[in-house]
Amino acid sequence: MSTGPVSTGPAADSWAAAVHRSEQDFEPLGAAVVIDARRVLTAAHVVQQQGVRIDPLWVAFPKAEQEPRRRCRVASVQVADHARVTDLALLVLEQDVPAGVWPARLRCPRPADLDGRQWWAFGFPGKDPLGDVAGGRIDAGLGYGWVRLATGSAGPLARGFSGGGLWSQDYQAVVGIVGQAHTLEGGGRAITLHEADRCLPGQKLRLLADTWSADSAGDLALASWGWRLSADPEGDGTGSHGPAGSAWTASGATASAAAPRR
Repeated sequence: MSTGPVSTGPAADSWAAAVHRSEQDFEPLGAAVVIDARRVLTAAHVVQQQGVRIDPLWVAFPKAEQEPRRRCRVASVQVADHARVTDLALLVLEQDVPAGVWPARLRCPRPADLDGRQWWAFGFPGKDPLGDVAGGRIDAGLGYGWVRLATGSAGPLARGFSGGGLWSQDYQAVVGIVGQAHTLEGGGRAITLHEADRCLPGQKLRLLADTWSADSAGDLALASWGWRLSADPEGDGTGSHGPAGSAWTASGATASAAAPRR
């Protein structure tokens, strides 16, 4: 399946991560999304083989400007129930992500809200450590919180994109996790963060999304999230998306968004 328009990615995507078997190898198992200082979201099948967790696991940050070669070991993994349908895993790191890595801005629209909107993703097709991009248009909402991805001129999906963040140009945020690539058509499927929040209730993904506030964010944070008020379909014209002056931290407490990791 192919669509015409070019899908536009974020202004900065240091949150795009790679999952590895070791601290030194350059063959990614799949992609992942940094959601705060020590948590990373990916697809369950990236970190499992026949239902058994791969151990050890390391997370790399190939788009980190300051320390692109530093990796963090995974301390624990939470796989969502019914992984065949949900295909989500939450990785907790042993230490904070490197300096210069900004967590992704998250939003939780329903699959129906995403129908017809453009998408963009970064992944590691063929275990290529340099990665590549894909994009197109969301052309259908599927069952259990999934959406179908049609590809466009930004490039097709392939194995190696699994676990990567589904970026929405309209929402200016990551709205899902890529879970499947269809080799013949070049498209695939992704599970929405709307569904991920329900499958991983203890992780409070919706709280991360709902308490984000542009009012309290500095210019650097806004640029790193790739946010533009004029393009936000849920913006109210003031820049606020949560309680006034609030932003998220790893614990869900409020803090300055200009320094979300500290």
